[in-house]
Amino acid sequence: MIFKKEWLMASASAVITLAISLAVVRWLAPQLLGIPVDLQMVSVDEKVSPFYEAVFREKDLSSKGFLLKDPYSGIRARPLFPRRITMGPNDLLGFRNSSVPNVADVVIVGDSQTYGNNADIDQNWPAQLRTALKDQSRIIYNMSVGGWGAVQYAYVAEKAAAFRPHLMIITFYTGNDPLESFIVAYNNEHWKELRPDPSITSADIPRLESDTLPIRFNDGITTVFTPKTRYTSNMDHEAVKTGYKIMAESARRITKANSINGIRTLFTIIPTKELVYESKILKENIDVSESYRLLVSAEKNNINNLKKEIADIPQALYIDVVSPLKKAALGSTPLYKETADGHPIAYGYQVIGRTVANAIQGLMPPPKEGLYQLPITSKLSKYFLVDDNKLRVFNNADVTEKNGWDCENAPIIADRDLANLKFTGTIVEVNQNRYGPTRNKTFKNER
Repeated sequence: MIFKKEWLMASASAVITLAISLAVVRWLAPQLLGIPVDLQMVSVDEKVSPFYEAVFREKDLSSKGFLLKDPYSGIRARPLFPRRITMGPNDLLGFRNSSVPNVADVVIVGDSQTYGNNADIDQNWPAQLRTALKDQSRIIYNMSVGGWGAVQYAYVAEKAAAFRPHLMIITFYTGNDPLESFIVAYNNEHWKELRPDPSITSADIPRLESDTLPIRFNDGITTVFTPKTRYTSNMDHEAVKTGYKIMAESARRITKANSINGIRTLFTIIPTKELVYESKILKENIDVSESYRLLVSAEKNNINNLKKEIADIPQALYIDVVSPLKKAALGSTPLYKETADGHPIAYGYQVIGRTVANAIQGLMPPPKEGLYQLPITSKLSKYFLVDDNKLRVFNNADVTEKNGWDCENAPIIADRDLANLKFTGTIVEVNQNRYGPTRNKTFKNER
């Protein structure tokens, strides 16, 4: 009887152990039991959040406001905001684009100067950059939000790498980025590592002053300067200097992270409109206030210092838009509104867009003509024939070699580099005159 009892207890223990093991397998690897992964049930908890509930947040989509609160970025733009004359449309991520791409050639990060306040989406400078490029098939994705500064630029740059861009352009604005960067870093504990001086606090900010300086030029262009407001982010003040340090450190971090991912990082600095019109003010000998002179002097010094910091970053590239804007301001076409608004209008954005386009034209060359391989596994590759910005895929390696190509030595290409090429079909036949290394180009016009 004792032996029988022990046997029953051992059997029960084995059954329980087996049941627990099957439950674990069912949960962690249901495919081993013949249960499709897509039928696996997942509990809603803090570790696995419901994906679509997070993407299509009812609170976001029903919001009446344009800017929404966020624990990391502080603010973000409302997703799916409709198209307005000077705002929107915003895509599902809250950025000003008609859609979210799978791959982008260029990602641009900035604030409202880059979002494009005062202009239709087709007139902001990222759109005008695209128009100015020789290859207009390039995908430009704008990840800018008004009110952002260097902290948010560094934060979203990490996310932007998911689009596998060739280039990432970070756009600073001297009109408010220094103080906004300081305020975010010193008010949000999540960004305390960006604080260069822990001895100061968020309370150590200069008092914001405001004034207006109406300006009328000889050609009839009028606008209103606000030099005291802009000077607040450029003055010789500990918080301002700290803000510029945060901008420089963000630039270093962004470039380092992008270099690891094979992304080229470019920086530009958009100046205040007060600085843009400096040469015209001097040329026409217009009487200005002392606050204007203080602003222009301090801002030029800050820009030069930030440019030097960027120049010292390995693999970073700086694009000067200050000089082109100042040159354009000497003409008779307005770059800004007649009001105190500091955002450019269409022509001002055009100057920035064309300047940046000229700087990046040669940084995104299309793949040279010939054979490329795209590794699928460690032992299997697909082979592509690139010709005249068109793309064909060989049916298999055997067809590729019979057409005269050396598969083993074909250069490797990333799938993102194939994204902009027009796919024109699969090559299944052997015809070296059409598909080989010495082919003629008759198939260029085929559709």
